[in-house]
Amino acid sequence: MKIGEFEIEETFKATNIGVILTGKIIAEKGSVKLAKGDKISFEFNKRRITRQIKGYETGVGRNINLELSHLRNIGILIECENDFEVEELSNWKPEKVMAELFAES
Repeated sequence: MKIGEFEIEETFKATNIGVILTGKIIAEKGSVKLAKGDKISFEFNKRRITRQIKGYETGVGRNINLELSHLRNIGILIECENDFEVEELSNWKPEKVMAELFAES
């Protein structure tokens, strides 16, 4: 089930962890509650990819365990298929690509 959107502003590689997508949460109604295991789906290199969310943090570095809406400076750590994908995504310049957020179940 779709729970909201995420505007991707930047990506970067976290050494030995994976790729972090940074940007802001956009909620159509109310707020968004993220959980590890939720999914994110977005266009990358002319194809749609869907990845599992492994973790998330706000710009101040604390874990998100609350409902979010229109918040900036959110970092979402995603699961990547392999090291090649990590490198591709970390070098990507998304320019505010809109991603969809889906609840795990």
